[in-house]
Amino acid sequence: MRPIQPRIYTHLVILWLALSVSGIVMGIVVWQRLNQSLDASFRGAAFRITLQNVDRTFIEAESDARAYCLDGDLKHVRDFEGQEEEFSKRFAELVDLTSEHSEMRADIEDLRAIAATRFQVLQHAMEDRRRGGPNSPVPVGFAESTDLSGRAHAIVGRLQQYPQDLFAIHSTATRNELQRALSTTLAAGLFGLGAGVLAFYLSRVALRQEKQKRELSEHALRAERAAQDKTTFLANMSHEIRTPMNAILGFSELLMAELPSGGRSRTQARSINDAAQSLLQLINDILDLSKIEASMLELHPEPADVREISGFLQTVFSQQAAKKNLKFECVTAPDLPHALLVDRTRLRQVLINLVGNAVKFTERGSVTLRTLWRWNPEVRETGTLIFEIQDTGVGIPKEKQEQIFEPFVQVDTSRPIEQQGTGLGLSIVLRLAERMNGRVDVESEVGRGSIFRIQLNDVVISSRLPPVNPNPADEIIDFNDLTPATILVVDDNPANRNLLGSTFDGTHHQVRFASNGREAIEQVRAQRPDIVLMDIRMPEMDGQTAFAEIRKLAGCDTLPVIAVTASSMVEDEHRLRGIFAGYLRKPFTRSMLFRQLGSFLPRRSSAPIAPSQPTVNAISPSPAQWPELVATLKKIARSEWPRVRDSGAITEVKEFAQELFTAGKTRGCPRLCDYAETLLNSANSYAIHKIDDQLEKFPELIQLIESEANAAGSASASASGVLK
Repeated sequence: MRPIQPRIYTHLVILWLALSVSGIVMGIVVWQRLNQSLDASFRGAAFRITLQNVDRTFIEAESDARAYCLDGDLKHVRDFEGQEEEFSKRFAELVDLTSEHSEMRADIEDLRAIAATRFQVLQHAMEDRRRGGPNSPVPVGFAESTDLSGRAHAIVGRLQQYPQDLFAIHSTATRNELQRALSTTLAAGLFGLGAGVLAFYLSRVALRQEKQKRELSEHALRAERAAQDKTTFLANMSHEIRTPMNAILGFSELLMAELPSGGRSRTQARSINDAAQSLLQLINDILDLSKIEASMLELHPEPADVREISGFLQTVFSQQAAKKNLKFECVTAPDLPHALLVDRTRLRQVLINLVGNAVKFTERGSVTLRTLWRWNPEVRETGTLIFEIQDTGVGIPKEKQEQIFEPFVQVDTSRPIEQQGTGLGLSIVLRLAERMNGRVDVESEVGRGSIFRIQLNDVVISSRLPPVNPNPADEIIDFNDLTPATILVVDDNPANRNLLGSTFDGTHHQVRFASNGREAIEQVRAQRPDIVLMDIRMPEMDGQTAFAEIRKLAGCDTLPVIAVTASSMVEDEHRLRGIFAGYLRKPFTRSMLFRQLGSFLPRRSSAPIAPSQPTVNAISPSPAQWPELVATLKKIARSEWPRVRDSGAITEVKEFAQELFTAGKTRGCPRLCDYAETLLNSANSYAIHKIDDQLEKFPELIQLIESEANAAGSASASASGVLK
């Protein structure tokens, strides 16, 4: 059933109100007409009575005049005079009652004239009687009075007819108005009744629709809660699985490092590590899919060189391809920009899935990864990034080319178990590509291979080059490269404590242990370590509470504390990164641990600008190069300095200081080298407040160097003028 539109109720209410208002207006009109009819009736009755009184006054006045003429009694004279006064009063009332009727005015005026004449005639007759005495004859004026009386009676007869005619007119109009009012009231009543019934019906329908909407909303809320519960459950399970996985991967990595290559034990350790990595990848895939479905997965674009990602894939898959006698190559378009704003981690995850599938399902021939770039004709700073993964493998039937992007779907379950997977890889690829404003297309033919094409639209070209990251495959991990330090390991899991203890065996680092937050606080209070590896979930006191208490201890406000957690929730990572000095997620490798410690412990071999070295004093000032140096520093202030200032990461501060020192040394600016040396010393000693102060002074330093450059230029120009 279609939802009821609110305008239907509006139209019904407007029509009902219009009819109701019309009925009210008609009622008022009828009431006014009735009042007018009643007023006309009352005025007509009053008019007739007054007219009769006027006529009777004429008759009585004439009778009194005749009586006086017969007997000469003065009483009749007085009565006659009284009738004359009464006539004037009655006639004034008559004039007032007919003031609104112009059609009666002529007859009233005639009646007034006749009345005046009659009274004059009677007056003359009475005067003749008074002069002639009792034996005088009857005055002849009575004959004339009789004639005037007949004319007066004719006028009175006409005047008496007028009120009846007016009352008839008002009565007809009133009846018509009553009929219209009755019709309007009846129509309004019937429509109101119909509107009420219709409104009742529509309200019932609306209630049903509202109930359905509420039920749908409740279903949606339950589904959302179920999705959140599922995500929370998976996150908790991931945490519980990652904790023992950390020990499995860590110890297998230690065994591989200690056992001789080629031996049976090393092969077995490698098998354990590979199996654990596969299990970890499965956990990550399930969590990623759950986060995407719950709209919780976040992208973090950053400057990245896609060529570096291609090189990484070449390193990872070249050995697997060589084992199967496959030709694996990566081809990159020559016009591909060197820095694009993409989520390097998610893009690498997408390509690993697709290239891994291509190598897995190809038995002979080749696998090729092509990276293409198409400039945006409208916005030059953006373009379309395209990846094509082409293989000569088994191919995909046309009817299953859409199904492969659904979760847990396998194209051919009859294949060997090593060629099967969870069926989550392509589903994650599709969803990640869509989140990155792209799409995935596939062209495939059974027995001839497949081409998977990823197209990312409106990719922004970065004005800042990406940081150079060392290749993990080429990285040699030696914890003795870091300056000796006392490391406090806080973890309630004995296997994880044992793993970290074994990791630092044979090194010059001292390791102490605590099984919960309270023990960690006591350890720090008893003997301040150089760095703390703090697990987050622990009994008695969790890591975050322990960290807050450690910060309250004297001299521990800058103690580097690295959060170590098995949580896979993005919000947990953001929160912990904002609180702790560093972050490690289980399971972590030796290289990950080494890089994290390297952010706080300087390397023994890297002392490019130590305070004891006379590097600054050995630099000769070269003011001629300072204008170019100022331009470089302003560029750094716009691009790099805000990021370093806001992050405060020790590693980035050291790199920033080294870059400034190199620029100052190259262009002969001792002041800049001195600033870089001070900043690096503050970073090496983890003096956070000093680092912040030094970074805030960088714009002032640029202005000072620019002033010195201008002064040197002016002095040089003056000297040249003197020489000339």
